[in-house]
Amino acid sequence: NSTAASKPIFAGSTSGPWLSTRTRYRSGKPARRPDSLQISAVLAGCGNSHVCASGALNVSPQNAVADHSAPTPANSQLFLAFGAGLPAGCSATQSNLINVIWSVSDPIDVSISNTQGNAFGTASCINSTAVPVTITATLPASANHNKSVSGTATLTCN
Repeated sequence: NSTAASKPIFAGSTSGPWLSTRTRYRSGKPARRPDSLQISAVLAGCGNSHVCASGALNVSPQNAVADHSAPTPANSQLFLAFGAGLPAGCSATQSNLINVIWSVSDPIDVSISNTQGNAFGTASCINSTAVPVTITATLPASANHNKSVSGTATLTCN
């Protein structure tokens, strides 16, 4: 006689009833099927709901200095952006992201290239700057599972 106090035996595992449809009570009788609310709750946790979106960007180098009066390339600094802050269980190859959008806080004194190729992410000093200029890399939401993220670094132009 099966009662609520009976302990179920799970075929193949003892860690949860969702692992087997062959649940039986110790009496040998089949267990009562779970109601639809329980099934819905179990199914809500199944599937590929884990999204590996980058939570942040790291920009390298973090701080740089270039001479605005020097000829190219001495008046420039190449910046690289790397995805960071991935959720647990996600992994990524650490390589320079080529789908970021680069910007600068002082476009009069510093320019930065968004053209794909060797110059991508290269900031050039046009004039000297009194304070460090913020370099920002933004990964658009369209390239990151609908989540826009950015990272910053600084460039001082002497």
